[in-house]
Amino acid sequence: MKRLLLLLPLLCTAVAAQDPNALGMRVDTIVAGRDSVTGRALRAVRYSFDSSYVISGFDVRPDCDRAICQLSRLTPSGKYIQPYGKLVGWEMRTGAVRWAQDVRYPRIVARFNSVNFCGDILVQSDGVRNRCFDAATGELLSENRCRLYYLSDEGIALGYGKNRSCLKGIDLRTGRELWERELKCRGGSWNQVVAGDSAVLVSAEGLHWVDLYSGKGWSRPFRTYSNPLTASEIALSVLTCGFGLLFLNADAKFYLTSNLLFSTSMLSEPVLYQASCDSLFAFDRDGGVLWATPLPDRKSGVSRIYETDTTVVLVHKGLSDGVRGLIPYGAAYLAAFDKKNGRRMFFESLAENKGDAVYSSIPWTDDRLLLVGKKKIALYAKSGEQVAENSVENISGGEIQTIYHNGCDRFSPESGGFRPVVDREDEWAIRTDDGWLAVLDDNLSVKRQYVMDSLVGCFDRFGDMSILYHEGRTLLVGPDGKVRSSMMVGVPVFLDAPVLYCRDKNSLVKVDLSPSLGRDWNDPDPFEKAFVADNRWNH
Repeated sequence: MKRLLLLLPLLCTAVAAQDPNALGMRVDTIVAGRDSVTGRALRAVRYSFDSSYVISGFDVRPDCDRAICQLSRLTPSGKYIQPYGKLVGWEMRTGAVRWAQDVRYPRIVARFNSVNFCGDILVQSDGVRNRCFDAATGELLSENRCRLYYLSDEGIALGYGKNRSCLKGIDLRTGRELWERELKCRGGSWNQVVAGDSAVLVSAEGLHWVDLYSGKGWSRPFRTYSNPLTASEIALSVLTCGFGLLFLNADAKFYLTSNLLFSTSMLSEPVLYQASCDSLFAFDRDGGVLWATPLPDRKSGVSRIYETDTTVVLVHKGLSDGVRGLIPYGAAYLAAFDKKNGRRMFFESLAENKGDAVYSSIPWTDDRLLLVGKKKIALYAKSGEQVAENSVENISGGEIQTIYHNGCDRFSPESGGFRPVVDREDEWAIRTDDGWLAVLDDNLSVKRQYVMDSLVGCFDRFGDMSILYHEGRTLLVGPDGKVRSSMMVGVPVFLDAPVLYCRDKNSLVKVDLSPSLGRDWNDPDPFEKAFVADNRWNH
C-alpha cells in the first residue's frame, strides 16, 4: 500500500478537456503585420495559455492541423519551473481542445521535457520516463523507462534499460518489449542509417543491422584505438556534475563512432560503406564484407565520406574527439576509392604544417567539396583536384569561426534594410573570431568584407523571401534586403510554407505568409477556413 501511495503522484490523470476555460486557453485571430509591398495584412491565430504556465515542449502536425503542447507550471514568482503541468492536444483550425492530461515529472529534469509525434502516437519524455498517448484522443497507451534512441513511424522504438547492456524493441502502443538483444551502449548517441521499412543500421560498440520487429540481424565489432589525450590534458579536464566528480583514465580505450554511408546509386544491391579506425569497408545487406582497404593514415580520427557514381570519397579531418572538444590528431587528407573493389584512386594531403586540420567539409555541388580550416578555405573536386583556395590571413588576424551559404546564411543591417551577406548560390561567407565578415565568390575570391558586431539570425528561406529573428521581432525580408513586415509573434520555430509557426513564453502563433508570396502555391488559399475561432473560446 505504501508503494502504491508513492507512485500515485507520478500517474497521468485525464481532465475534462473539451472546454478551454479549464486550461486558461485563449484563441485570438490577430493581424501579425502588414506587407509593405503588397499592402496586405498578414493574419495569424494566437493560441495562448494562462500566464502561470510556460510552454516546455510542443510538436505540430501540419497535415492534419493538429498541435500538442506541454505546459509546465511556474512558481508564483514566475522564475522557476514546477515539476508538474499539463499536456494539451487541440485542433489548430478551430481552436477546439481535444484532450488534456495532468503530468508530473522529477524536478531535476523539469527543463528537459520533449514531445514528439511518432506516426499516430505521441511520445512525451521527461528524461526518466516515456509516456505514449494516442495523438487523436489523448488516451494513455503505455509507459516505459527506457532511454529511447530511435522512433519509427510504425510505432516501434529502440532503447536501453538501466544497465544499458541490452538493446530492446518496444511496441509504443502496448508498452510490450518485443525483443532483447545483447548490445552494449557506448557513448551518448548513435550514428544510424534507416535502410528499408523495418530495419535500421546502428553504431553502438560496432555496426549492427537490427530488424525492428524481431531484433535479428548481423553485427560487426569496431576496432578500438587508444585515447590520444595525454595524462596532463585529462588531469585538467575533470568533469564536474551534480552527483560528484567523473575522472577519466588516460590509458582507457574508446570506441570509434563510425562514419557511415548507405548507397544505392550505382550497384544493383545496396551497399554500406564504413570508415573505421584504420580501414574503409564495404558491406552488403547481410553483413558480408565486399572489400576492405587500409587507410593511408592509421591514426583514427574524425572523418566524413561522400560518394560519386564510381568512387567513395573520404575526408580525414586530422582531428580527434577530446574531452574539451576537437583536437588536432593525425594528418588531414582527401582520398577516393573505387566502389567496385576498394582500390585507392587518389590521395591528396591537406596538411602543409603540423596541426593543420579540416574543421568543416561541406558538399558544395554534386562533384565538389568545400574544406575549411582555421586559417584556410579550399574548394576540391571529388576527383581530388584543387579548384580554388584562399587564406583568411589577408582578411584578419583571427581564425575562421563560422561559414555561411545560401541555405543557412545570416543577414547584416545596411542602409535602411537587411541585406543578405550571401546573395547568390555561388557565394560563401566566412566570419572570423575577431568580427570580420568576408563574402567569397565561386573562385573563393573576396568580393566584400566588413566588421560585424553581431549577426541577425536567419531562421529559414522560401522562394526569394527570408525569415529573420532579431531583438524580439520576426522579420520578413524580400530579395532586395528590405524588411517587408516586422511581427511581434515570438521566435520562429517551424515553417510549413506558407504557414509559419512561432512560440513565445506561453503561446503558440500560426502566421499566414501567403499574402506576401503571391498565388502560385498549390493551395491558392490555404487559410480560407483556418481563422474561424469565435468568441466562445475567449475569456
